[in-house]
Amino acid sequence: MSKKRYNGKLLSTGEIVSSLITMILLTIIYAVIFDMKMDKGYVVYCYNDVYCYAQCEGVIPLLMVSELYIIFNLKYEWRVNVLIREKSMRSFWIRIVKKIAVLSSAVTLYSFLVCSVYAGFTCVYGCNWLDKNSNAFDIFRRNMTVTIDTWRIQVIFLLVIFAEVSVMGMLIVISWWWLRQPVYGYGAVIAFAKFEQGYFYSGLSIFFMRMTM
Repeated sequence: MSKKRYNGKLLSTGEIVSSLITMILLTIIYAVIFDMKMDKGYVVYCYNDVYCYAQCEGVIPLLMVSELYIIFNLKYEWRVNVLIREKSMRSFWIRIVKKIAVLSSAVTLYSFLVCSVYAGFTCVYGCNWLDKNSNAFDIFRRNMTVTIDTWRIQVIFLLVIFAEVSVMGMLIVISWWWLRQPVYGYGAVIAFAKFEQGYFYSGLSIFFMRMTM
């Protein structure tokens, strides 16, 4: 995105507003999830619990908000006066992929920030799954024999969120190209994500679910 395009500004007013709205919505989404799932007063929650709940319970609302954010910020690229200035289709798709990567990274990092701030104020640092007042003990009703380093959970969280948002964003863009409208791809992506979450959990989803079910 060039500075010339917005008269010296790196971001347009629309992009700034859409970013702020997305941040507010993601904050509300995660706050509601944590308030609903981490409400037992006798349980001492840890950082790992926060990231696990955010990943398992927040997939669908995260995609609904983040993909709308991506669509809004890509709509300029589909204007005729922009397309006719392209040197080749290769340069067009390279720019699209780069922009999706940037937008997905922004959503991922902000999601991570919200979860980390919430954990910092309400949870004990690290993993306490071996303790009898932990969330893991409350779920499984037995002593846990293993723990997982918090930094590993954080890395997995970042990778999974980025993959979900960016891959679904690319699928929407491809359908947008063929059908001339993003709404079809958006609806299909959300429906597929919900179907996959309900019936075909990936290995990482199973891992997170075992920690939080």
